[in-house]
Amino acid sequence: MGAGIGLLLASVLVAADVAGLGTLILGSDVWLVASLLYFFTFALTFATGMIATSMLLNLD
Repeated sequence: MGAGIGLLLASVLVAADVAGLGTLILGSDVWLVASLLYFFTFALTFATGMIATSMLLNLD
């Protein structure tokens, strides 16, 4: 669930072109690698945050 939230937020940031991020990634020669790294790190960060929250709050 955390990875999904991260991917959704990353997609919104690229689509809204916040701080020129969408233009920068899509205008690059290596846009595929840049977008994969960008989306993967967002998904990983949010998934890790959700796992840590679940462990600290002892949710099942």
